[in-house]
Amino acid sequence: MTHKILFADEDYDFETLIRQTFKQEIRTGEIEVLFVYDAERAIEKIRSEDLISLVYADWDLPKGGGLKVLERVRELDLPDRILKLGLFSGNLSLDQARTAMKLGAFDIISKPIEMEEMRRSIWQALEEVRKVSAGKEAAKELEETMRARILAEESEKLKEDFFSNVAHELRTPLTLIVGPLEKLIPEVRDPEHRDKLNTILRNGRRLLELGNQLLDISKLEANNMRTNLFAIDLVRLAEEIMSNFSILAEEKGVVLKTSFHKPSFITDLDPGKMVNIINNLVSNAIKFTLEGGSVSLRIFDPGKIGTIGIAVKDTGIGIPANLVDKIFDRFYQVDRPWGKQIKGTGIGLSLVYQLVKLHDGDITCQSIEGIGTEFTILLPVRHTGADPIGVEDLSMLTGHAPEFISPIEREPDAAPEISEDDDDSKPLIAVIEDNPEMRDYIADILGDDYLVAEAGDGIAGVKLVREKVPDLVITDIMLPGISGYEVCKILKTEETTSHIPVIMLTAKVQVSDRITGLEQGADDYLTKPFYSRELLSRVKNLIELRKLLFEKYRSDLLLKPGHIEAKSMEESFLLKVKEVVQQHIKDDQFGVEQLCYEIGLSRTQVHRKLTALTGNSASHFIRVYRLETAMDLLRQNAAPIGEIAYLVGFSSPSYFTKCFTEQFGITPREVKKV
Repeated sequence: MTHKILFADEDYDFETLIRQTFKQEIRTGEIEVLFVYDAERAIEKIRSEDLISLVYADWDLPKGGGLKVLERVRELDLPDRILKLGLFSGNLSLDQARTAMKLGAFDIISKPIEMEEMRRSIWQALEEVRKVSAGKEAAKELEETMRARILAEESEKLKEDFFSNVAHELRTPLTLIVGPLEKLIPEVRDPEHRDKLNTILRNGRRLLELGNQLLDISKLEANNMRTNLFAIDLVRLAEEIMSNFSILAEEKGVVLKTSFHKPSFITDLDPGKMVNIINNLVSNAIKFTLEGGSVSLRIFDPGKIGTIGIAVKDTGIGIPANLVDKIFDRFYQVDRPWGKQIKGTGIGLSLVYQLVKLHDGDITCQSIEGIGTEFTILLPVRHTGADPIGVEDLSMLTGHAPEFISPIEREPDAAPEISEDDDDSKPLIAVIEDNPEMRDYIADILGDDYLVAEAGDGIAGVKLVREKVPDLVITDIMLPGISGYEVCKILKTEETTSHIPVIMLTAKVQVSDRITGLEQGADDYLTKPFYSRELLSRVKNLIELRKLLFEKYRSDLLLKPGHIEAKSMEESFLLKVKEVVQQHIKDDQFGVEQLCYEIGLSRTQVHRKLTALTGNSASHFIRVYRLETAMDLLRQNAAPIGEIAYLVGFSSPSYFTKCFTEQFGITPREVKKV
C-alpha cells in the first residue's frame, strides 16, 4: 500500500530535501510525496486527494498559515478519512501549541528540522494509520457481513410468509372445488362428462397436495410443526402404501417389490408424516424408473439397537455423483443435458428430509447415474405399549387416505389417415405434449373443427410431423426426449415441414423464453393456463395467414412451365416438383408414385406439402401443370391440338379436350381461334 504525504511549505528547497531523504521509499512505492506552497492549495489538495495519510504544514504558511489548514480540515468533516496533521514551526508559544493540538495536530516539529527525528515521526504516524485502517476495514467487513445476514434472514422470512400465505389462500378455493366434485362425480352418468370431471378432480387434488407441502415446509422452517405419535404397524402401513402405487407401476411397466425383516413391526410414529415420507420416495422412484425396471421398499434391522431402517430403491436413471448432496435442498432439481425428462417442484425431497429429522431420524442417498438410486432412512424405535391403529383409521389422523394421485397414462393417438383426394377433409393439427390430460384437453377444444394427432414426447412429435405433414403444430416447451425449442428448430429447417406454423405452449412467462422460441422459428406463443377460445382463434388465424402467405404459390405462375428463382425452402420445393414433372411431361404413365420417388418423399408428405402450398393435391398438381403447358403451346400455335395432347402426356385427345375445358372454361379449338 502506498501512503501519500502532503507537505505544505513555502521553501522550495525543502521539497528537494524531503525527496532526497525519502528517495528509497519513493522509489519502492512505499510513500508518495506531494508539495504545495500556501494554505489555500493545501486545503484544496486535502479535499481532492482522498488517499492522503499525513499532512505537514508550516505554521507561517502563506495565505492563512498552518493553523488555518487545521481549522479548515476540521470544518471539512471527513469521518471516513484516516488523516493525521502535523505542524512545522520555528518558535511556538505554549498557548499556540495547545491550540494546534486541540485542532487535531498530532505532532509539532521545530525548525530547523532534524530529518532523522522527522523520519521517526512519519513512520510512527503511518503505523498508527495502518492499524486504524485495518481496524476500520475489519469493522466495515463485519458490518457488511451482519447486514447481509440480516437481509438474508429477512428475505427468507418474507419467502416463508409468502409461501405460507399463498398455500392458505389456495386451500379454501381448492377444497371447495375438490369436495363438491367428489360428491358430484358418482351422480354423473355420461361417461364423457364424468371423465372431464375426474380430470378436474385429479388436478385439484394435486394442487391441494402442493399447497399442503408448502404449508408443511413453512411450519418446519418456523419450528411450528410437531409430531403426533401413535403406535402403528410400520410393515402394514408400507404394504398399504405400496398397493396404492400398483396401478401406476403397472401402467409404466415397473415392477414393485417389498421386503420386511419381520411380518409385523410396531413403533410410535406420526402416521401422516410417515405416509408423506414414503409416498414421496416411492412416487419419485417410479417417476425416474423406465419401463422394465423395478422399485422396492424394504424395512430392515440396521443392526443398531433401538433403530429401524426403511429403504426405497429403484433401477432408474440415477443422479450424477456431484449432485447427490444437493437433492435435499429445497426447490433444487437435477438439470439433465437431455432436457427435463420428468418435471417436479423440488419440494418433495426437502420435505422428506425435514420430516425425517423431525422424527429424530436420518436419511441418506446413494445413486449411480444410469444404474439407480436408493434412499435409506434410520428411525429411532419408540413404543409406549399402546395398541397399534389400523390403516383404515389413517384418514382421520392424516387428513387423507395414503394414496398417490397420478394422471391417467395412455398412448398418444396416432394421426388419422387422410386420403390424398379428400380435399374436404378437416385441417390436421399435431399436438406434442407429454401430459396426457393436457393432450386430451387440447384435442377436445380442437376436435369439432380439426383432425388431431398426438405425440407424447419431442422425438415422437418430430416423427409424427415428418410422416403426416399437418397443417399446424402445437408443442409444449418442456418435453421428454428433446425440448419444444429443438422440435421447432428441426421442423423449420427441413424441406418437408418448413412451411408448417408452430404454436409453442409454456408455463414460462419471461420475455427471454419467448425470444428463444421465436429465434427457433415459432410462429406464436401461448402461455398456460390459456382459454379455449384463445387457442381456437390463434390456430384459425395462423392457418388463414399461412393460406394468404402462400397465395402466390397457388397462382398460375408456379403451375405454369418456366423458370422461377427459389428464395425460400417452399419455393425450392415447388421448383423441384416442377422440374420433375417437366422432365416427364410427355409420359402419360407418369404419376404421383414416380413423382414421390424422384423427390424422395412419401406420398402423404408430398400430398400434404403441395396442398398446403398450392391448394392442389399431388395428382391434381400434375394434371394442372400439363394443361398449363398445353395452353402455352396452343397460344403459340406450336402444333395441332391432337399432337399437343400427346406432348403434354394425354393418351387420348378427347380426354385432353374434356380436362382442358373443365380447367379453363374454353375448348382448345377456341384458344387456337383467338
